[in-house]
Amino acid sequence: MVSQLALELDKKSAAVSYIYHRDQIQPLFSLWRLDLIGKIEEAVAAGLFGPKLLFGSLNAVAVNCDDNSPGAFCNINSSEDLDAAALLISRE
Repeated sequence: MVSQLALELDKKSAAVSYIYHRDQIQPLFSLWRLDLIGKIEEAVAAGLFGPKLLFGSLNAVAVNCDDNSPGAFCNINSSEDLDAAALLISRE
C-alpha cells in the first residue's frame, strides 16, 4: 500500500496520496509531502481538524484499493466494533 501511495505521489507530482476503498476515502492511509507542514498548521489553526478537509485545497490523488476482504478498513470506535472485528479476523 505504501509503495502504491508513493508511486502515485511521484507520478502525479501530488502533494498527498490517499487510499480510496469501496467508494470511501481512507484519509488515515495517506502520504503527505513534508513541505505541507505550514499548510497543515494553518488549517489546524483555522479549525480544520480532519485530513479530508484539506484534500480539496491540495494537489491530492486517490489510490484505489481493491481489497475486498470483510475486515479491510474496518472502523473500530467501540467495544462492540472491536468484538465484531475480532470475529471477522477469526473467520479469515
